[in-house]
Amino acid sequence: MTKTPESRRLMRYVLYQVDPAWRSLPPEERSLQKKELADLLGSSLPVEVHPYSTVGLRADAGPPTRTWR
Repeated sequence: MTKTPESRRLMRYVLYQVDPAWRSLPPEERSLQKKELADLLGSSLPVEVHPYSTVGLRADAGPPTRTWR
């Protein structure tokens, strides 16, 4: 069965890692930046965003947060 172009789904992933220096920022500034990121990811983007974390899986698992689009 041949898939039509409408039924195809393309995926792309982006890897992010928190800069260790970010953790030394004042709690108020970190909180504001976390809220800005949550607002961005929760906004009505024209794509679906599915974040997940690799924290605790393996020490060499790479950047701890991946975002699939």
